[in-house]
Amino acid sequence: MGGWPLHKYFDVLIVLFFVTSIFSFAAFEIGFSKTNQNKITGSFALITGATHINASGACGNNEIEEKNKEECDGLDDYPCPRRCTDKCTCLPASKRVLDLSYSANYLYNFYFPNASNHSSSSFTFDKPQFAFNGMEFGVVSEQRGFSFLVNVNVTKQGSLNAIPYQYFEVTLRNITETNITTTNVTFKVPKSWVSEKGIDPKTIVLKRLMDKASWTPESWQDKTTIRTADEALYYKFKAVNVGLNAVFVVAGLPEINCGDGVCGLAENKYNCCTDCGCSVGNTCVENTCRESKCGNQIVDAGENSETCCMDAGCPSGQSCRFGSCQIISSCSNSVCEKDEGLLSCPQDCIKPLFFKPGFYALIFIVIIALAAPHYLLRPRKAAKLSKLIPMPKIVSLETEIRQEIIKNIFMPRNELKKHLTDKGYSPELAEKILTEFKPAIPPIAKKKFDLRKHAEALLETKPIEEVKSELELNGWPAEQVRQVLKSILLEKLALAHEMHIGPRSREKFQRFRRACGTLYSRKEIIDLLEQYGWDRKTLEGEFS
Repeated sequence: MGGWPLHKYFDVLIVLFFVTSIFSFAAFEIGFSKTNQNKITGSFALITGATHINASGACGNNEIEEKNKEECDGLDDYPCPRRCTDKCTCLPASKRVLDLSYSANYLYNFYFPNASNHSSSSFTFDKPQFAFNGMEFGVVSEQRGFSFLVNVNVTKQGSLNAIPYQYFEVTLRNITETNITTTNVTFKVPKSWVSEKGIDPKTIVLKRLMDKASWTPESWQDKTTIRTADEALYYKFKAVNVGLNAVFVVAGLPEINCGDGVCGLAENKYNCCTDCGCSVGNTCVENTCRESKCGNQIVDAGENSETCCMDAGCPSGQSCRFGSCQIISSCSNSVCEKDEGLLSCPQDCIKPLFFKPGFYALIFIVIIALAAPHYLLRPRKAAKLSKLIPMPKIVSLETEIRQEIIKNIFMPRNELKKHLTDKGYSPELAEKILTEFKPAIPPIAKKKFDLRKHAEALLETKPIEEVKSELELNGWPAEQVRQVLKSILLEKLALAHEMHIGPRSREKFQRFRRACGTLYSRKEIIDLLEQYGWDRKTLEGEFS
């Protein structure tokens, strides 16, 4: 036999076998990666409706396939709405499919054969008539053969304090919720529905039913919802970390029309108390709930001139003083009224004769006449020598240095000593006087030293006379010390009479005024009480 040797043919056959095997394996891998791989690992089953599948294997995928002679298919029933059977054929117009079999077309199975540790994936579901649009999720540990079942036609039960668009339910098969992470749901809402219902797009949210046994408004929990797209026909959203094995609803609230007298779904006491009112004990003022209390300059419910004249005012001829309406005094109007007398209003009730200028002149002349003899006939005393001979004012150097130290008490010691020597005083004498001031300089010379706080601290352990002497010995001016101690005592006296808390009555003020005696001026008392919330005009009226 001519040609190649036999072993050459065997070599060629072996090479061809290996080449064929390699191409076959590559073709299998390419085909598998295109049709059977998902983002996790393993194969990805086609999404199909949960209707019965006919012999061709196509009926039940919610898409009419004419090559399989389908008249309709599940949700794709436009040739015969609500009359598509599980065999993908249309019933006559006079018949309809039972609700149970028809609702089966709304249950979808998203199947994953395999998921590796800490992997993530997503799936989409783009049907124009449904809000549910897909899901993103992650897996904690490896899982095989699990499914997401999505029912996109859940019947509404109970009430909801929002306008619902669509309900749907997501349940798990062959995988626990603890092994699922990052459950984000995507959904869409038609702009036509938003416009028809008057919905504010900003209020559209995905709600989760936390208790399937109780479909009350309180059973729904809002999930964090983000608007992801604004398309021509739809608003698209993503709800974050919604959880699974639960019923969900896509809902929104109408635009707020505060002031129309109707408490709408989107309105409440916080954003529109004008329509919705406020809770007990509060009043709606300029669309804001405020606490109802006397003295807030608002006439709240139940307030009148008797219960709160500060807000409701008083009848004509009366004014609100110390929390009650009192008759306005007409004293000094030159007319002696019925409620006025010689003691209460002598200006009006004493005969005008006594208040003419001639009356005052006569009284003055009588006083001079009576006092003149006593003054002229008294024995004269020798004038003091000090009044006749002016004495020169002698001030010692030590006194001058002390006065200079007091003027510059806040200067550091070294600078103060240099200041004194620059003034011409001897360094030895300046050092001597500064040493005497040593105990007082450290606390006093600190920047922004507060004499009042220092005096208050001393008064906690020492009597007032001892504190006064100590401060004056330390170089503080006597008048300044007196004013500070006087102010502290006035404040303590006010606290003792509870002037800083209510009630603020006329009797309470008069008791405090009598306790003050003549030690404190009118201005000092009014200034202090005004800090405690007393009305200044009322207090000035009590002094007049």
